[in-house]
Amino acid sequence: MDSSDVIVYGLLVLAILAAAFVWLQPSQPAPSAAPKEIQPGFMKLAQQAGTGEIPDKCKAPPGTDEAQWKQHLSHHPDQYGDCPQ
Repeated sequence: MDSSDVIVYGLLVLAILAAAFVWLQPSQPAPSAAPKEIQPGFMKLAQQAGTGEIPDKCKAPPGTDEAQWKQHLSHHPDQYGDCPQ
């Protein structure tokens, strides 16, 4: 076996490893910078900002202390992320 055979077999092994690496990668795309479910809520909040309106889900229910409600909202950023702090 001379040196040219070693080079050919080495390149063949590298090609097989590269193909296996590409084939075994997950097919899911990388997540975007901002989740899509947050963007519409942000746009709605931005539109309401000029009117001074607060979305209904952000308002404290009757009989609930405002400070306690804001603390509750802070524990659920996935649901109330578009509510003003």
